Parts: sequence; C-alpha cells; structure tokens
Amino acid sequence: MEPIKKVIVRLNGELFSGERILQHLYAKGYTRRACVEALRELNYAVKSVGRGIYVSSAPIEEEKRREEYIKHYFSSLNFYSWAK
Repeated sequence: MEPIKKVIVRLNGELFSGERILQHLYAKGYTRRACVEALRELNYAVKSVGRGIYVSSAPIEEEKRREEYIKHYFSSLNFYSWAK
C-alpha cells in the first residue's frame, strides 16, 4: 500500500493531499488512529478506482464522537474516476 500522503482528494472542487488532510484533522483534535484509518480507506479507494476520487461534503451532527465522525464521513463518500 502506498503512503497515505500520496492520496489526492477533490473536495468541493479543490484538491487536497492526504498529508494536508491529516494535518487539518490533527488541528481539529481527531486522534492519529482515526485519521490514519480514514486516509488508508481513501488510499484503498484510489487504488480501486484507478485515477482518483471525488469527495462530496456531507453535514455531520456535532454531537458524534470524533472517531465516529471520521468513519461516517469517509464511509459516506462518493467515489468517481477523474476524467483526464
């Protein structure tokens, strides 16, 4: 499996590296374990789809535990091949 920092995500039309997402989630207080698990799932999806993924944003209730938030958010993603 490739390093998670190699993951590229398109979120609301903007590209993010896995490393940038990881830093953002750390800053919000998510645990390293939750972040790494989520990004590994993204990396697997990238390999499965081939060229990349498209991530749609989804509203999540504030009261969810942080690990559950991460798992729910990344499990509800829509994956598409990038047209290039």
